[in-house]
Amino acid sequence: MQNSTPQTDPASGRVIKVSVFSGNDIFRNDAFGALSPFYLVSAFDTADGALERMLSSPPSAIIIDTKLQPVGGVAFLKKIHETEKLNHIPALIVTHSQRPEDHEEAKQAKPDAFHTWPLRKSIFLETVSRMANSSVEKGWDSLPPIQAAVLRETVSVFRNSFHVVRNGQPLPLSQIEESSGPLIEAVSSNRFGGILNGLRDHDDYTYVHSMRVSIHLSMLGHAMGIRGDDLKTLAVGGLAHDIGKSLVPIEILNKPAKLTAEEWPLMRDHVLHSKAVFDRSPDIGKGITIIALQHHEKLDGSGYPYGLKGKELNDLARMASIVDIYGALNDRRAYKPPFPPEKALEIMSEMKDGLDQNLVKLFGDLLLNAEHAVD
Repeated sequence: MQNSTPQTDPASGRVIKVSVFSGNDIFRNDAFGALSPFYLVSAFDTADGALERMLSSPPSAIIIDTKLQPVGGVAFLKKIHETEKLNHIPALIVTHSQRPEDHEEAKQAKPDAFHTWPLRKSIFLETVSRMANSSVEKGWDSLPPIQAAVLRETVSVFRNSFHVVRNGQPLPLSQIEESSGPLIEAVSSNRFGGILNGLRDHDDYTYVHSMRVSIHLSMLGHAMGIRGDDLKTLAVGGLAHDIGKSLVPIEILNKPAKLTAEEWPLMRDHVLHSKAVFDRSPDIGKGITIIALQHHEKLDGSGYPYGLKGKELNDLARMASIVDIYGALNDRRAYKPPFPPEKALEIMSEMKDGLDQNLVKLFGDLLLNAEHAVD
């Protein structure tokens, strides 16, 4: 049995366990290597004793090779489904066969996901992340309808947006706009606290960060009197502001540690990737473009990628910079705890040359006055 060092989920701070079952040394080692930077992985070469081990320490997701010995992966998954305390755990079945009849046999076991191997690493990691998040997303059903709708609709659209953009297709703007409707309603009626709480244990850091930026940007705009299509621009711009990260290597995007000097430029390129996506996508409004391409700019010209400064940055760019920096400070990452709101705002108030301090103060007042909504 192989065990990885426990990894803490960058978005939630929880340890997520994944179990891999395969008698194929190459597959087992490949899967272990791909997953261990992000999850606490246990890898087994046999099904013997597996149910007992999982009952004592249930994983969040299971990966099973169809050729698992001694009973076979399909039979093993059926045993899991017959075990009351394990049958809720999502499972991925993997086959090395290209024969359609083998695929059909594997699917008869009703796995939550099915792939043939070899498989692109990004797809493999996305599948496992989606399975690991299933229990969190089921918990959204207990939220008030408007808050549950926001989370269900945005997570689906966000995943699809990343997928189609990675495949060279245009950004599905109409889907993002439609998903922003319940979000705008929740923010306008000050009912977004449950949404933020519902994001806490989610494994997809980029989704969590984008949602928080969208909510905080909409909250700030609403307090400034922005309504209608302009408020929608803020919500959609927040959801799409990091779409270029879909084209950043996944090992860098989801790295559970600080980036190296060599990796950091590749991450910064996400803004230019966003521009390339927008250039091939019709009907992207100017406001959404400004939010996505200028949220890392600073008033003193020290930001990136264009080094804009002062009057070159309008209110949209200034607002986007503030909420993105707040998110970076207040988000939980594997390599740092979140700064409390008061500390994050204190740090931002000291960035006098880089941030619009009038907007920082307004944003801070909103956060602290609505502390019940952001805790």
